[in-house]
Amino acid sequence: MTSMVEQRNHNPLVSGSQNSMVFRKMSIIIQEIAFGTPLYESSKELREKVLRRPLQLELSHTDLQGEEGQIHIAVVQNSTNVLGTVLLKPLNENDVKLRQMAVDNSLQGQGYGRALIEFAECLAAQRHFKRIEMHARLSALNFYKKLGYGIVGESFIEVTVPTIQMVKNLDAVSH
Repeated sequence: MTSMVEQRNHNPLVSGSQNSMVFRKMSIIIQEIAFGTPLYESSKELREKVLRRPLQLELSHTDLQGEEGQIHIAVVQNSTNVLGTVLLKPLNENDVKLRQMAVDNSLQGQGYGRALIEFAECLAAQRHFKRIEMHARLSALNFYKKLGYGIVGESFIEVTVPTIQMVKNLDAVSH
């Protein structure tokens, strides 16, 4: 099955600017979203649905602390429906942590996650970050490896899930 979303450099249906990527014909945009807005609230609901409920957990106040200072990105359909989301948490002047990556379960495997990561990488590079790190679920290990992320250290348990630290240098990311 062909992905609905392809890399923007290879798909004539995709155009982009610094702060958004538009998938024509689908009314879908990948964009930075502001903390505290309705789109932010929708992205929290998606994160809860995809990342926490399957573990019989919910996003806590502690989980959300500091999000006002993070970069929020979403795949948005028809200006209101969040289909995917990811956060970038600045760690220092060179490093940013990718966290809370979620794509609606019904849309996984169709390229939305790849497009979301590529957009996040471009945005991080535009903001002069040199490296992205993350704690990836082992179930998503191959997805991130295909996108050029490397493993650091041994696996560990985080939020009851087997996890591993991964990193990617942003030197080669075009923005």
